[in-house]
Amino acid sequence: MVDARVTGTEPDTPWRFLLMPQPEQITLEVQIDALGIHFYSLRKTREALRRLGEHLPHGQRGPTDADLDTALAASPRTALVTVTHWQDEGSRESTDLILAGGQETLHVFLRDTDDASRFTAQSLDDDEVRTTIERLVAPPATPTLPSGR
Repeated sequence: MVDARVTGTEPDTPWRFLLMPQPEQITLEVQIDALGIHFYSLRKTREALRRLGEHLPHGQRGPTDADLDTALAASPRTALVTVTHWQDEGSRESTDLILAGGQETLHVFLRDTDDASRFTAQSLDDDEVRTTIERLVAPPATPTLPSGR
């Protein structure tokens, strides 16, 4: 599941996006605005992710030494994108991606692998952000069981 929350949106436009991809490469897309559900539909997963990308902050790649709080405070448009995978046994794994865009620079932050309480700046452009989200949405690899003959 993808849960994206965007700030700096115009009135009567969605600010929250829920994507529920299925193994068949079909995704339930839900857009929410200030009054509730703004729009929902079934789409091919690539198309749903492309549409989500249109609503996220954009810009040229920011520096890898950017500070999260400073970038968020200076950016008129931000987004928190959380990708969650649930396992059959009920456990879940989530990954957060923070985008802060404004003027011409796009700051991208991912949760630090060594310290989950920190975010580290990534130098990614718009295409790399889209690719990163697609990679995060892809189902985790499942071990292949030997065939029983």
